[in-house]
Amino acid sequence: MTEFDPQSIPQAWGTYDDAERLRRWAFLRKTPGERLSWMVEMLEIAYATGARQPAARAPTTPPALCGKAATPMDPADRQAIEHFVRTTLGCKCPVEVFQSIEIERAHTPGAALPHTRLVIGDRLLIYVVEAQPAKATAAAVSALATQGRAERDAKRYSRYRLVIASDHPTQFLTDAGTSFANAAGADNRAHLHVLATDQLPDAIRFDGNAIDPGAC
Repeated sequence: MTEFDPQSIPQAWGTYDDAERLRRWAFLRKTPGERLSWMVEMLEIAYATGARQPAARAPTTPPALCGKAATPMDPADRQAIEHFVRTTLGCKCPVEVFQSIEIERAHTPGAALPHTRLVIGDRLLIYVVEAQPAKATAAAVSALATQGRAERDAKRYSRYRLVIASDHPTQFLTDAGTSFANAAGADNRAHLHVLATDQLPDAIRFDGNAIDPGAC
């Protein structure tokens, strides 16, 4: 194909090569933002017509977990969880992400406390721990902060929230906050919430009989 000067309009005599030179010349005169918009538009057309299929998301290996599989969700539980996440935790997730809610009772080998693992819309990861005074140690908070952030990054979730629930939340507020801050550093996509146990929806309350930690 004959080369051309990108600073001047190519000669056009109606041939295929002329049309190709003109197309390349026009593309090179676009700004980077305009080129990206054009590419996105072309991909959308290709997907819509079936000429190209979107790349499948590579599966990720979940952490070794023991406990129940994802819990079936009834409408009342879904509404309660959405209210908890949006109102109690202050998440500004759009309503549509709550169409997909995954709940798992988890006990990860090496973690100090079993917890409820909650994934909202494949975007938000939440660990919920119902702590007792003797178990809500700084080491447990630090371990779960590290574990949750690692899972968030591995699975490309947007944010991670660790919820510590207790009948006496003020007893843990300072120590848990310090431990979480030391583990998470300046990570602005990781958050700690220390709440009263009665603020948790029933669907994410941890059932101590659901998991045998000794089996993990």
